[in-house]
Amino acid sequence: MRKRNNVVFARFSDEEYAMLMERLADTQQTINSYVINSALNATILSGEVIEMLKEQNRQLCEIEKQLRGIGTNLNQMAKKLNAGEQVSLESIPEMAEVVTALRGDVNYIWQSTRRLTSPQRVTVR
Repeated sequence: MRKRNNVVFARFSDEEYAMLMERLADTQQTINSYVINSALNATILSGEVIEMLKEQNRQLCEIEKQLRGIGTNLNQMAKKLNAGEQVSLESIPEMAEVVTALRGDVNYIWQSTRRLTSPQRVTVR
């Protein structure tokens, strides 16, 4: 069963239609989703902003991989220590530096994403 059962028709002048298509091209959305989002005052992001968010997502995935690797190393060290084995602790300060740097990167990405997606953002030209 369809979620959207109501149909609304709208007429545009050639100039209005051209403006709609121009704005639509910037968003990478379908006409249907763009009109619904516009009518319901949703935040509509430009294609440029969407690409920036995708890049930030890729960066966060890379950070997650690095943190997972560090966590695995620390877990292996803890298992050896709990088993009474000798463990070289020389790499811990380096890991702490990496984690601190990654936390800074994550905070920067989070702040950037927040600015890009804030409700005050207007994407019309």
